[in-house]
Amino acid sequence: MKKISLLLLGSILLGGCATIISGTSQAVSIDSNISGATVSVEGSQVGVTPFSGKIPRKRESVAVISKPGYGTQSLTLTTSYNPVAILSIFWDYSTTDCLTGACWEYAPNNYYVNLRTASTSDSNFRKDSELKAFAMTYFNSLRSEIIVGSGEKLDALHKAYFASMSRADFISEVKSVNMATNGSPVAFGELLASKVSLN
Repeated sequence: MKKISLLLLGSILLGGCATIISGTSQAVSIDSNISGATVSVEGSQVGVTPFSGKIPRKRESVAVISKPGYGTQSLTLTTSYNPVAILSIFWDYSTTDCLTGACWEYAPNNYYVNLRTASTSDSNFRKDSELKAFAMTYFNSLRSEIIVGSGEKLDALHKAYFASMSRADFISEVKSVNMATNGSPVAFGELLASKVSLN
């Protein structure tokens, strides 16, 4: 009887490996250029930006970020197959993990949303969003190039967004932005974008 009980317990535990190991929710971070924006996932409010917390794992999830005075933004939380779920394929073909959502994981699990005011023109908003996306995506490369004062990404940034500044002034500006943002890609992108609007 003891052996049967252990076998049953083992099969239950192994039936949903990802459900047990990874859980049915995952930590996700969502930030925006405007703090205090409401974050809702699948119709349920989960917090405000900057948001960091656990949300249920699903094949497809949509987060909605909103704040009075700003346009509402929808954000598709992309998922990939959770490799831990492969372990349960041998016991129940991962059906438990798929039913609980544990067979999916949010990748990436950090998101940033640029909210737009009604007074911002299409072209200015697009330029602002593109600059922030570029700065945050290539953050590590830009920081390395800033140290030496040149590089492909740094040159592209200068040409596309800071063409009105001399090379020396541009390098000085990005160095000060880098120092002021303490290794935060979001802060780096935000501060850099604010410098463009001053030119």
